[in-house]
Parts: sequence; C-alpha cells; structure tokens
Amino acid sequence: MLAMSGQEGDLPDVEMVLRLYSSWMSDCVAKLPSLAFSEIESSLPRPQNGSGLSKAGREMFDTLTLGFSHWLKGYTRVTVVSAQYQAAMDLLIMEKAGAKLVADDAARVARDPVSGGAFQFDAASRMVSEPAGSKTPDVTPLALPW
Repeated sequence: MLAMSGQEGDLPDVEMVLRLYSSWMSDCVAKLPSLAFSEIESSLPRPQNGSGLSKAGREMFDTLTLGFSHWLKGYTRVTVVSAQYQAAMDLLIMEKAGAKLVADDAARVARDPVSGGAFQFDAASRMVSEPAGSKTPDVTPLALPW
C-alpha cells in the first residue's frame, strides 16, 4: 500500500494511516491474553477516529478496520468450539475411566469460555451443545463417538 500510494500520489498520509492501524492492532493483540472472553467485546480498544488524517486517509483507515467485528466474532466462535471439543474429550475420558455419563457430568468438564456456563450434555444422544442462552453464532452440537 505504501509503495503504490507513493507511485500514484493519491494518499498523501499513507504512512500515518499504516502507523495508526498497526498501533491499534498491536494494542488489541497485546490486550487479548489479559481479558476474559466475556470482556473482549467491551474491553478491546476500538479503532480511533482517524483525526489528523486526510479525507482519503480516514477512508482508508475505515476500510482497514471494517472487518474487526467479524474477526472478533470468529475468534470468539473458534474459542467456544475448542472448549466444546475439550468438554467432549473430558467426558470421553470420564467414560473410559468407568463412569456412566449423565447430563450433570457436563458441569464437571471444560466450560464455555464466554459465559462461564457448563455445556449441555444429552446422555441419550451423546451430544455436547452450547449452554442455554448462549449467543455465540454457528456453534453446532457435537456428538461423542462410540
């Protein structure tokens, strides 16, 4: 982007745009490990308004930050699905150790990192599902093998 803009001269503050974007993204990545998943959406720094940039610079910055909310939803979804798989593995380990699995066993294994609630477990169908009232999109129930 920097090289192309320098050649065409259509974005005079391209370096400032890239520095602003890089700084913001670096702040987000640095803050992620210290946050609980329930805090991510409200606590991650939001993109700055681009004051001090040219009109074209603000438009470019807005374009660069456009997908942030979608990235955040995907990040959250992948984390919930990973925890769901961990809960399923925990249940399988309990079963291999001789336990007869029941619905309440879901409270003894990995939890949903967003809500902190236990995943739902239906012992008859052997399905591990999101906690009741979960709002994480596209998390489908997971069937235990055997």
